[in-house]
Amino acid sequence: NWDINDTLSGVILIYVALNLPFTIWLLYGFIEQLPEELEEAAEIDGCGPFAVFWRVVLTLLAPGLAAAGIFTFRLAWNEFILGFILTNRYTRTLPAAISNYITDTGVEWGKISAAGVLIALPPLIFTFVAAKRIIAGITAGAVKG
Repeated sequence: NWDINDTLSGVILIYVALNLPFTIWLLYGFIEQLPEELEEAAEIDGCGPFAVFWRVVLTLLAPGLAAAGIFTFRLAWNEFILGFILTNRYTRTLPAAISNYITDTGVEWGKISAAGVLIALPPLIFTFVAAKRIIAGITAGAVKG
């Protein structure tokens, strides 16, 4: 018994289990397009397996990792149903926690609106930061004339 009911670690485990297949599928296309010749050239230049992975593979995968990070973060961040069902009133994720403002006496629209704006900011900031990484990776191989 792992005792993960009504805990944030349980929700994190479920989100990882649900989003990992999509992330792997998305990254598979990027990994498949990596030329093996670059890894072989790094090995000839004296890089060990860890250095080849760190300096060559991860550098070339940066746009794909950024794209996968954006999609996965947004899927997990905006998910409502699992966060509402799998947690209790005190361990809910932010989108599900907004439902606490719907009470028997009425709906607190001002608090819901304010929370909605605050909840929308982290995905926007993360997307803009990661998008710079995608653009930098795409233009890194461009021909300069």
